[in-house]
Amino acid sequence: YNMGEQSSAWRHPLEETHAELCAACRRIAGAPNRLQAAGAELETFTRRVEADLANWREVVTGDGQFYYYRADTKETTWDNPRDRLMDDLAAISDILSGAVHLPEAKDPRVEE
Repeated sequence: YNMGEQSSAWRHPLEETHAELCAACRRIAGAPNRLQAAGAELETFTRRVEADLANWREVVTGDGQFYYYRADTKETTWDNPRDRLMDDLAAISDILSGAVHLPEAKDPRVEE
């Protein structure tokens, strides 16, 4: 909630990833070598996940429980962000693999 504007907004946590995946699938579909293009796109997403993981630190509480802290955003969580990020990367990999096998897009303005 934004007290100054007295409004709240919610965005799906994967909204940005979804848009990036759609753009990646379009690039793959238009590439002459789809398999190579999908590999390059996956490498880009992998580097991003690795960079994100590097920002997280594992911290132990006084009673021995683990939590995770991200210094750049001051975010904390009890759940290991590695699990979520690796699950996200696996889903991204599946989607990009599927893009390799998409049928070739046809221009609807051209009659057959």
